[in-house]
Amino acid sequence: MNVNPFIDLFGAPKFRTILVILCACLSLTLAVTSFFQKSVTFDEYNILPQGFAVLQSKAFHLGTGAPHMAAILPAIPLLLSSAKLPDSKINSAKNVYDLGHHFLEENAKHYQEYYFTGRFVSILFLALTGFLAYGFSRSLYGPYAGMLTAVIVFFSPNLIAHGRLITTDIYFTAMVIGSLWGFDYFLRYPGWKSIFPLGMGLGLASVFKFSGVILFAILPLVLFFLFLIQRFRKHYGNRSFTLDGRIWIGSIGVIVITLAMINQSYLWYGSFASIDAYSFDSGFFQGFQALWPQWLPIPLPHYFLMGLDEQLTHKGWNAYLMGEMRRTGFWYYYLVAFLVKTPPPLILLCFLVLVNNRKIDDREIPIIAVTVLSFLIFSFMGHKNIGLRYLLFIIPIMGIWIGRGGRIDKSFSPKQKLLTSLLIGFGTLWIVISSVSIWPNYLAYFNSLSGGPSKGHQYLLDSNLDWGQDLIALKQHLQNKNIQSLDLAYFGTVDPALYNIQYQLIGEKNPQRYMAISANILWGGMHYYTQKLSEGLRQTWGKSEARNFPESFFRQWIAPFQSLKAENIFGHTIYLFDMEKQNKAVRGAINLALHQYEQAIEIYSKIVHEHPDDPIGFVHLAEAHSGLHQYQKAIIFYTRAIDLKDSGINSYLGRAKAYLQLKQFQKAVQDFKAVLSLDPSMEHQIKTYLNFYLEKNAIVPRASN
Repeated sequence: MNVNPFIDLFGAPKFRTILVILCACLSLTLAVTSFFQKSVTFDEYNILPQGFAVLQSKAFHLGTGAPHMAAILPAIPLLLSSAKLPDSKINSAKNVYDLGHHFLEENAKHYQEYYFTGRFVSILFLALTGFLAYGFSRSLYGPYAGMLTAVIVFFSPNLIAHGRLITTDIYFTAMVIGSLWGFDYFLRYPGWKSIFPLGMGLGLASVFKFSGVILFAILPLVLFFLFLIQRFRKHYGNRSFTLDGRIWIGSIGVIVITLAMINQSYLWYGSFASIDAYSFDSGFFQGFQALWPQWLPIPLPHYFLMGLDEQLTHKGWNAYLMGEMRRTGFWYYYLVAFLVKTPPPLILLCFLVLVNNRKIDDREIPIIAVTVLSFLIFSFMGHKNIGLRYLLFIIPIMGIWIGRGGRIDKSFSPKQKLLTSLLIGFGTLWIVISSVSIWPNYLAYFNSLSGGPSKGHQYLLDSNLDWGQDLIALKQHLQNKNIQSLDLAYFGTVDPALYNIQYQLIGEKNPQRYMAISANILWGGMHYYTQKLSEGLRQTWGKSEARNFPESFFRQWIAPFQSLKAENIFGHTIYLFDMEKQNKAVRGAINLALHQYEQAIEIYSKIVHEHPDDPIGFVHLAEAHSGLHQYQKAIIFYTRAIDLKDSGINSYLGRAKAYLQLKQFQKAVQDFKAVLSLDPSMEHQIKTYLNFYLEKNAIVPRASN
């Protein structure tokens, strides 16, 4: 093996060990110091209470849509605290979000502290991910490769972002890397010592996230592919292992241990029940139920199987990609996500090390297969286009693959070797700088080629950018500026009042000077209700069960802020607007859009007084009076705009509608004709409006001859 001359400078084993430990310490420091500045995120709201409920009351029935193990582990420290969640609250909860609300009510005083405590458990799995990647890379390519992998993995902005939160993603990522290393060890040394690590890794991956079941499809395919290579290609390079009877017998042991791990995590609840004990909703399991022998028990716990069924029943979420929303998702969603959400050297170095050594070793086939097939499965399933985090485990695999950089093609000249080494060194340094520079806003990381986090909303939203994590930053600013209250449109599950933020919903009452809007709402129209919102507020924001506001609501209440310059942006996710610093025309337009007509009249009255020859001011003043049903005044101002030679159709169209409301039909017809003379394409819109008016007023049109 030819050693990379650049990293050979760090040849001392003690130095390599110190460097890896130093990288881990710096990475964990960045993660810990940043999570103290972030409020409870959307999924954390229910995951920690779910784990606490399972520990207290074995409430496996709540939150079956996601395995509970990633919720249990961060909740363990709460057993030593004063946290409480009465059984009555657990039993009354209809779902995990209801449970999250009960947990907040019972523990409001120390709420954020409990989440900080739980996040330390996630930090341990971030460290475990880095060390597993380091060990696997070292096993594959040698000590230099392990060192290179450690730097890349520990300083990945995305791994730090999700590795400090109480969600399933970092737990699952660690177990995927552990399972791949275990699979590699099992192939080389089949036996009891290798069966247990692989079985435990696969079992834990499955109970951390249901995505773990894809490993049960991919790894057998890899095993079969390797068997075909060894069976029919006698001269296939140097073999690292031989597939013999021990592999096939050992595979049975792996399955047994994996099933035992899954069942034990649910305390064997409902395990080995017959198939007719289930009522499935998904087509897959309904078909499975028809084929599975009724007498043969299913060796899986009840709620695990029901959770898989629930996952397959999901029809998808509204996915946002580059300004477009789709319920069916985008097949290229994750391709774009990797291109804009990962440091460019991460992808470039993957190609570089392949060019350096094009020969694929048989030990590398499993990591390639898991990466490629997982990417394709998630890309073409489509309904989980809500965050790069669903493929977070691919990032440490890429780091392992880049570890190949410790090997240089023998045919390379000294200059080529030096150039390759410099590229790897520069790329690794870029990754480190990217991670340090984005602190503490890791969820909002977008690479510099995409324009950085300030441009991130042009590509992706949801957990890629805004997960409700910046209420603490907003609260600190409000305190520093002595802002007592504001209008708020917040994306998240935690009531902002928990952080002592006094607010009213945008449009709920008369507007206040300051307005704050979350990025997901501002750019994508996404919304969720906090549990504390009254029915009146729900009516204010609409009752749609979809993830997005109705288009008309978004256009009238949210979209006008897209063109305004924010006073502050907190963590790239919460936009704060100071309405007094907007010019009169902008403030008036916002008031009109928000149906705040009295405020609009006040502003536009000043505008027309200052600019009596500007017809646009009179048009907007007339629109505001129409909104208050003051049609006589509206007609006066529309007429004034027409007298000032307003070149648009709004004056005639608005005046026609006002005449119609006053039942001055002949004058209304004259203005509608004027509109059509200016813009014939308005015919359909006018007919639609007239039909609506006739139906609303129960007027039967007279038949024409």
